[in-house]
Amino acid sequence: MATPFDDVTVGPVRIATTPAGATPFATGPSRFAPGAIVAGRYRLVALLGRGGMGEVYRADDLTLDQPVALKFLPEGVAASDARVAQFHNELRVARQVSHKNVCRLYDLGEADGRRFLTMEYVDGEDLS
Repeated sequence: MATPFDDVTVGPVRIATTPAGATPFATGPSRFAPGAIVAGRYRLVALLGRGGMGEVYRADDLTLDQPVALKFLPEGVAASDARVAQFHNELRVARQVSHKNVCRLYDLGEADGRRFLTMEYVDGEDLS
């Protein structure tokens, strides 16, 4: 059964959120707790959603003092060198896109053996 977060994908990226920054669709335990520091740079605020392409968190970039979204790739995807190379390539292409309806992708990182994408956090209402 599809969930509203099955379409949280790389390029173009859509992150459905509520104005409060969290959504009722993010149920069950998450890998990281709010307040956790990821990669020495990001403080997690809330789990925004979970779908077939991973988990998306609202976070604060402590270096640049800006809100960001962190999308953690599923473990099976992150363990494959070929899939990680594919994500690197998609990230390079997606970073060239600049449009008001597409959030910006910043970088690919790793924390606790999990790969993640950093992207623009767009606060708003659920688009579904």
